[in-house]
Amino acid sequence: MNDDLRAFVETLRRALRERYDAADLLRREGRARQFDGDVYRMLMEELGVGMLLEPGAGGAGFGAEGLAEVFESFGWALYDGPYLNHLLCAQALALLEGGGTKAAHDGLAELGAVALAWCAPGSGWENMAPLQGQVDDDAIVVSGSRTRVVDGDLATSFLAPVQVDSEVLLAFFPSNCVLVGAPPSLDLARSCATVSFDAARGRVIGRLVEDAHAQLRARFCLAAAAELTGVGRRCLDMSAEYAKTRYQFGRPIGSFQAVKHKAAEMTARVAEMRAVVAAAVAANRPPTSLMAAAVCAEAAFANAQDCIQIHGGIGFTWEHTAHLFYRRAAAWRALLPSGATHLELYLQDQLAS
Repeated sequence: MNDDLRAFVETLRRALRERYDAADLLRREGRARQFDGDVYRMLMEELGVGMLLEPGAGGAGFGAEGLAEVFESFGWALYDGPYLNHLLCAQALALLEGGGTKAAHDGLAELGAVALAWCAPGSGWENMAPLQGQVDDDAIVVSGSRTRVVDGDLATSFLAPVQVDSEVLLAFFPSNCVLVGAPPSLDLARSCATVSFDAARGRVIGRLVEDAHAQLRARFCLAAAAELTGVGRRCLDMSAEYAKTRYQFGRPIGSFQAVKHKAAEMTARVAEMRAVVAAAVAANRPPTSLMAAAVCAEAAFANAQDCIQIHGGIGFTWEHTAHLFYRRAAAWRALLPSGATHLELYLQDQLAS
């Protein structure tokens, strides 16, 4: 990490500590998803996180490494803003033929609160195939639905990859052209919507490049792996602090062998997660990002479980924040295909290269 990126990340983490508290999520159970727009604008515009999440890092030169550091910071804080969707929309706009970083930035500024109707894969990557549509005069007409659309309930409009004959186009749909449903979310800091298109008429923005699906998938997985690394690291930090300050039988519980072993295993998992994310950044190949996401999903979930165990009785209560990180890790496991699926794709790539 160079000095400029280190300074940027330190500023971001300080801003998150000062302006955001994950404990506020505890008061939202059963309520509609909401987030502090002022804090989000401060992070995206004043600090420049929005530009960094766009391909090419908006001229900052931070690239994939910067993206990973930002998502790890957001994961550690369990920040509830729609930053993942910002990344996906920016990436989709940059993958238009003749597009790029400036096109992504200008497109997001023009479209406003837009979500990419590109469902998280769930059980398999085949779930992310484009919608089918047809061109009618100056519009594109689409029918179908997408589940697990990240932050879809917060959007005022949608971007959707649509296949017309042999081409995959990126189309724009105002929210009044689609039906949006937001089922209750396990993760209190992030929601996934179901977006339905019933002969919806949209506007074609452009044609996506041939490998757009693979690039979107890789960026999504790198972001997931980095965010999960932050979740796993926060669970370790919380557990270590509690083990040093909680006394039992006149001794800090961190001195007990069982707690030491769990803390050591959590530390090893964080090191593992950081290593696979660094490898994915360095390799810059989609299958490596997929493997990083698979590894981090399991490791972060295990750390979240151990965090609750180390906290003992208080860790199982609603008033403690431990379950919030468990929810995020469990939600990511549901949004991503199994590790076996990722391993198969990784091995196919290795054999082909």
